[in-house]
Amino acid sequence: MLLIIGGALMGCATSIREIVKEQAIYRREHGIGLSGSAYLASKLAVLGAITGLQGLIVGFLGVAFLPLPDDSLLLHSGNPQLLRWVGLAEVTAAIIAVTVVSMILGLLISALIGNADRGMPLLVLVVMAQLVLCGGLFAVRDRVPLEQLAWLPPSRWAYAMAGSSLGVNYIRITDTDPLWDHDPARYLTALGMCVALGVVMVILLAIRLKRLDPQRRARR
Repeated sequence: MLLIIGGALMGCATSIREIVKEQAIYRREHGIGLSGSAYLASKLAVLGAITGLQGLIVGFLGVAFLPLPDDSLLLHSGNPQLLRWVGLAEVTAAIIAVTVVSMILGLLISALIGNADRGMPLLVLVVMAQLVLCGGLFAVRDRVPLEQLAWLPPSRWAYAMAGSSLGVNYIRITDTDPLWDHDPARYLTALGMCVALGVVMVILLAIRLKRLDPQRRARR
């Protein structure tokens, strides 16, 4: 859980002031022809590479020396060493996913706020919300409205990816969760949710950047 929340913190902290500190520059450059989609794509590419690498390093170093299951969700083989490496990759992918999607969340927050000083308090709030709703601190299953709210943070689905790969339901006696079943379908569903959340946030980001268009404001 600490690695998942650490990834969420790294991702969000990397980007939460990235757009707000450039809003005046963006409006001026956009007014003379800068493409909003190109600006967004450049931010996603650069910050995605940075946070993806961060997640890879944290995931590998955090998990490589821990005991992992003898089998893998996504590969069946008689080679135990190969299965261990695939299991390591599965957990590392969860940490990369939460880091990158949290970076996109940070960009969205940065585009919505009007002052860079508001970023740090919101960073704390977002990370604490991801900690509470990921399901690792305490069970959110069958708890209204926590279970419904838990669909929103990427940490919930990244933790489900890691929990499914590690077979957390076989380790914990209480507070089990169907999302943590040692089942490829659970893992891939959680991965799909991380991707879906990222796509939705990118769409919202594009809409927000369009609203920052100075020509649009002038027409109003």
